[in-house]
Amino acid sequence: MFEGVLPDALVAEIRRHLQQQKALGSDRFRAWVEARTGRFVAVRPIGRPSKPSNCP
Repeated sequence: MFEGVLPDALVAEIRRHLQQQKALGSDRFRAWVEARTGRFVAVRPIGRPSKPSNCP
């Protein structure tokens, strides 16, 4: 189990899911979790959403 090293991309993905407390798994698994909990489970981009360009 500990002989291999996890790829950096996988470690980063695990960290993003943990930081946002989101389910990590297949699309089918995430859909199941959403249906059971009624909560959005996809990871969102880091940072605030940008303002629309037509805002004063």
